[in-house]
Amino acid sequence: MPEITNNPNLGTIQIVGTGSYVPSKILSNDDLAKMVDTSDEWITSRTGIKERRIAGDAEATSHLATKAAEQAMEQAGVSAEELDLIIVATISPDLDSCKRPHIFDHPG
Repeated sequence: MPEITNNPNLGTIQIVGTGSYVPSKILSNDDLAKMVDTSDEWITSRTGIKERRIAGDAEATSHLATKAAEQAMEQAGVSAEELDLIIVATISPDLDSCKRPHIFDHPG
């Protein structure tokens, strides 16, 4: 992995793993066509989208982020205790405030 050393006072920073996670529930264009007046062809020709993933009632953004973090740690071969920082980026937070850093303050 590339090392970032722009500031010698900060030491070495490495991205050692990345992760992603999507919910298992799938909403297809055909499913949407049963709810509203549209079709798979109409949606696909205008957006390129064939299906989208929908979080279940018990799945919040933090649940998805936790699964992605677990995948990243496995990929990197590290435990949560070895990490100094996990970066989470989302446009759909669990909460309407900036409390995400507190939720992930202690990985694992």
